[in-house]
Amino acid sequence: MSNIGRPKGGKNRYWSKEEKLRIVKRVTEDLSSTLQVSKEENISNGMLNGWIKKYLELGEIGLQNSKKPGNPLAKY
Repeated sequence: MSNIGRPKGGKNRYWSKEEKLRIVKRVTEDLSSTLQVSKEENISNGMLNGWIKKYLELGEIGLQNSKKPGNPLAKY
């Protein structure tokens, strides 16, 4: 069983644009393999490949989060 992702019953991990950029650059600039980086950073290889694709197509703006983390109903 793999230990990637959130713990059972836990919350999804939030990745800032800066964290995503740092991880993507490990592959695009340092030429590390996506499999190696995904294991070291404890993320799925598919998610990393998605970030790389967005970065290559749109640049840093492609790594921008569309939503802010947290519960939008918490204010009520």
